[in-house]
Amino acid sequence: MRHVKGAPRIPSPPLEVGVADLTIKDAGTTFHAVLDAIPQIAWISGADGTVQFYNRRWIEYTGVRVDEKGQGENVIHADDREQMWERWRNAVKTGEPFDVEYRLLHAQDGSYRWFKAQAVPLHDSTGNVCMWLGLAADIDEQKRANEKLRFVLEAQNIFSSSKTTDAIADQFARLAIEQFADWCFIVLADSGGRYAVSSVQHRDREKIRLVWEYASRFPIGDDPRFTAFVEQRAPLLLPVITPEMLATAARDEEHLELLRKLEMHSGLLAPLFDQDELLGAILMYTAESGRAFDESDVEVVKMLTQRAASSIARLQKIGVERRARARLQFISRAAETIYESLDLAASFGELVRLIAQTFGDFAVAARIERETMLRVIAASHRDPQRDDAARALVGVRPFHPEAEKKFIEGLKSHKAVAGPLDADLVSRSTWPYLASEVGTLAPQYAVAIPLYSRGTTYGAIVAYSSDGGRGFSADEVEVLVEIGRHASVAMENVEVFERERRMAQTLQDSLLPPSLPKIKGLRLDSVYLPSETDAQVGGDWYDAFTLEDGTLVVSTGDVTGRGPKAAVIMGKVRHLIAIAPSYERDPSRILDTVEQVLARRYPDAIVTAFLGMIDPDRRAIQFANAGHPYPLLRTKSGTIELTADGLPIGLRRTCAPAQSRTVELADALMLVMYTDGLVESTHDVLEGYARLHSVVESDAVLHTHNPAGFIEESCLKGRADDDVAVLTVSFEPTVRWAFDAENARAAQDARTQFVRYLRANGTDPEDIGMAELIFGELVGNVVRHSPGPIDINLDWSNDRPVLHVLDRGPEFVLTRALPEDVLSESGRGLFIVKALSGDIRVEHISGYGNHVVVELPLRRKVK
Repeated sequence: MRHVKGAPRIPSPPLEVGVADLTIKDAGTTFHAVLDAIPQIAWISGADGTVQFYNRRWIEYTGVRVDEKGQGENVIHADDREQMWERWRNAVKTGEPFDVEYRLLHAQDGSYRWFKAQAVPLHDSTGNVCMWLGLAADIDEQKRANEKLRFVLEAQNIFSSSKTTDAIADQFARLAIEQFADWCFIVLADSGGRYAVSSVQHRDREKIRLVWEYASRFPIGDDPRFTAFVEQRAPLLLPVITPEMLATAARDEEHLELLRKLEMHSGLLAPLFDQDELLGAILMYTAESGRAFDESDVEVVKMLTQRAASSIARLQKIGVERRARARLQFISRAAETIYESLDLAASFGELVRLIAQTFGDFAVAARIERETMLRVIAASHRDPQRDDAARALVGVRPFHPEAEKKFIEGLKSHKAVAGPLDADLVSRSTWPYLASEVGTLAPQYAVAIPLYSRGTTYGAIVAYSSDGGRGFSADEVEVLVEIGRHASVAMENVEVFERERRMAQTLQDSLLPPSLPKIKGLRLDSVYLPSETDAQVGGDWYDAFTLEDGTLVVSTGDVTGRGPKAAVIMGKVRHLIAIAPSYERDPSRILDTVEQVLARRYPDAIVTAFLGMIDPDRRAIQFANAGHPYPLLRTKSGTIELTADGLPIGLRRTCAPAQSRTVELADALMLVMYTDGLVESTHDVLEGYARLHSVVESDAVLHTHNPAGFIEESCLKGRADDDVAVLTVSFEPTVRWAFDAENARAAQDARTQFVRYLRANGTDPEDIGMAELIFGELVGNVVRHSPGPIDINLDWSNDRPVLHVLDRGPEFVLTRALPEDVLSESGRGLFIVKALSGDIRVEHISGYGNHVVVELPLRRKVK
């Protein structure tokens, strides 16, 4: 059996021989006086392990007597009881000596001290165990010294191996509660010198939660007493924490109640400072262990805080350098993103994505329009599950007029503003139809960075946090301000580019037809979109005019090259095409004539063109092609290409004359002519042609108020690297209305015209009332979910009229049942439409929006 330094040896063999025939009572009579006289704790137990006697030292230390059954166990520390009892039961069972270390409660001061307890069995003359004799020696000082040494060594390993200050704080605090204290708080100063709790550790997670809850509402950096303590730069020892101390330290009754729940018994507070720089503090307390810190603990903590401060200061310097490097890299990446394109949607879309991933939870970019309107041009959320809600804000004006005005006025101060957001204020400031998106995004903190240059305010970048209202550090705001400077220059460049582009487009428009012919039974629509990357005028065109006999002449074309010369050549070609049909009706010969005339002034010019002539009775089209993309003819039975051979103007004279072709138009629905920019935007011509065919073959293209614009938007999805011209001819025009869904007056006017038209062609007024209700619910659905441009088309080519509604919103799923909340606006309108109509279906057009088709419960009036 091992001998404990300072404890008397138990002479087992001699003692065993001397008492071989004694009973327990005899042994007690023999040993009581001896055991009471020794300075160690001693006890005697029966053969079954039941304690029969405690000496005077045990009683003085623990206050527990033999006749107080069960109390002896309670004085042993809860963490040591299981091991102690396991070893004691094993010793009694096997007769092997008992040996264990445990902590005993001191009755006078409530502290625990370490003891080494040993017990040996005494045998009778038959060799059976008749009693146990035990001693327990105080080894607290030795134990604490070993623990302190291990604590110091392991803490030093943490300081040398941790890569961040947060890692030091968390790992050291966990080590402290394992080996030194019951509570450990690490407080660190940020770059601005403001103190905040970095780590809290205790064995009870619920108590940690209570501390964090209070710390978030009452920051320790706001307590001047803590600041005064740190500035003294000396450890503070609190051997015993009294109720009076707690009352003095508490900020209010709630704080006092929290301090009482922590059950702090003794405290040791040590500032962290490196040379002249104050870094924070380490605060350690004992609680349930009942241990009291002393001066030897102060020396240990002083040594540790010196090493901790040195490591923290080193890591902070590394962190500053790392953050500066990361900051420069991020700003460089953001600037590259902003400047690489003049497309605001693309460049700022990528910018807010970077900001959302790096700083807050989501970010938006907004642009001021006409000095009084603020529209979101880009939005992104770091969580893919909520990114759709953020992107739904793109293109909308999120604020009510008064809130919008205040926000714009605030931006004109050209100062970054950061702070928490009030949920009620956010709700009152934004439009009700955005409630779902705002609720999903749950903004709680924001920093708004104005975008301005040379006195002009262009908009803002706003980063939001929804993570418990987490704010933005001074470093983060500074980075965002720097990004804002670059974004301001980029937006100014876009403004200048757009201004030059508008001038070029004005010139371009002057070279294009000011209007298209109004022809009964036909509808002509067009769109011209200049390049997003070039502010020069181009050579693309479309044209349509009628001859004296009613023949409709249509053409599209593209002059090779850009700039004023290309525009002049384009104007010459259009003029020649307009004159030639007066004496020549063959499209191919007209193109040959144009080449002959053009070659005299511009011998190097190359022009592609399509020229078609639709006869007065609209039964056929005769056409020719000069190297131009083939037009598409949508018919009731499908879509065909109007193919025709022929080299571009400028090269036609190098080969045999091309021939014109004729195609019947008996079941034609729409003719689509275009320039190559429409199919080359993806840099994959095959993909571009496939997309074009898909759009032209859609049902929606026949029911939009401007098919040319619909085709352009659906094919390009907002981006044109080259000029684009589109001309469409609809052969079965229908009744159409187009307005902005946010314009209540325009919506009401359309509804009135719709009802007026139905009254002129419908039957039962009650059915007209149902149709009006359907009209209103469909428009309301767009207003709630995708406010913006809306097209409404009424097709009464068959027995029952069919209503077509096109919006620009995200894809939605048509539900066939009422929502769980029958009073909810979401889903109720379309359910009503379904119940009242003969049929309803939804088609989503990629890059454009949704097409809702409803058959109205009406029949044409019998005449």
